Amino acid sequence: MTKINIVYDEIYNDVDIISVPDEIASSMNDLAKQFLDWTPPESDSDYWVTINGKKYLSIETEGFVKWLNNHCCLHLDEKVHLVVQHTNYCKEYQTIDF
Repeated sequence: MTKINIVYDEIYNDVDIISVPDEIASSMNDLAKQFLDWTPPESDSDYWVTINGKKYLSIETEGFVKWLNNHCCLHLDEKVHLVVQHTNYCKEYQTIDF
């Protein structure tokens, strides 16, 4: 398994770290782009929130992990999982910037 920093809006002191199977680790930047191009169904509460009666797309690390497992890891024994949230950037790990 390979650990990866998930960085939002270039904030490096509030990073999520995920662990991904080695088989997909080298493709993570491409997979992140595919994830951003994908539009989840509004019925999936992992990706949508309701605020004042309106639905808004809210992509978080948990949603990215779910997407990776459902789209990239179905044939793999190991699955992507969240290691830690709201931590500091680790320079030894690969980084995905959202």
